Amino acid sequence: RLRLSFPSLRPAAQQRILQPRACTSFLLDQREKRKEKRERKRERKKERKKQRSRTVSSDLQRREKRKRENQSSWSTRPAAEMSDNEFIEERREDEMKEREKKEE
Repeated sequence: RLRLSFPSLRPAAQQRILQPRACTSFLLDQREKRKEKRERKRERKKERKKQRSRTVSSDLQRREKRKRENQSSWSTRPAAEMSDNEFIEERREDEMKEREKKEE
C-alpha cells in the first residue's frame, strides 16, 4: 500500500515509514552517542585545563624559589657600591658557605 502512496521513495525509506519505532530507536541511539561524545570532549577539556594550571603554578613556584635563592646568596650591599676587591671577597665567602652546605 505504501508503494502506491509514495512511489518515489526507496525501499529503505518505505520501511522506515512502515516501522517508525525502529527508526526512532535508531535516532535515540544516535542522540545518545552524540551526548556521550560531547561529555568525553568536555572531560578532556577539563583535564587539559587542570594540567595547564598545574604546570603554570609549578613554573611560578620554581621562578619564586629561584628568586629567593638569588636574593639570599647575594650580599645585602649591591655590587655597584663595593670596590672590586670587596666584591670578590664577598663572592668567595658565599661560595665557601655553599660548599660547606653541600658537604653537610
